[in-house]
Amino acid sequence: MKSERLRASHGTRSVSALDRHVGARIRNARIARGWSRADVQALVNLGAPQIHKIETAENKCSIQNLFVFSKVLDVPIQWFFEDFSLDPRAAFEELPPLDLGEAEIKMVQQIGRLPESGRRLISKMIAELQPASLESDAGEDEAA
Repeated sequence: MKSERLRASHGTRSVSALDRHVGARIRNARIARGWSRADVQALVNLGAPQIHKIETAENKCSIQNLFVFSKVLDVPIQWFFEDFSLDPRAAFEELPPLDLGEAEIKMVQQIGRLPESGRRLISKMIAELQPASLESDAGEDEAA
């Protein structure tokens, strides 16, 4: 049985803050799974340069392409829009670059390979640990 590849379309138009946000989310999801653009290229039927242009918001991501990325990256389509601000001033702000060390990148890649339910559980555990972590860090500072 021959596997069917999802087909994405090509397109360029003027880009916005939302395009930058969606492109960054696509890039982060790809990196979290440890995939190169070439790995994704084989799944979405777009060239690596086109994927780069979508990730960097040089080109808009069509709704068809977004649907394909959603399926390939195994995230719900609304995930691409999470944390996006409708504040018009946000259009002039750039997303901060990822500043991760090798250990953090490996951890993010491992989490990215988990099913959605596992990723939600990890996220919940991190949220629950954060206040305790901040309190223990403050105690260490006072002891020093």
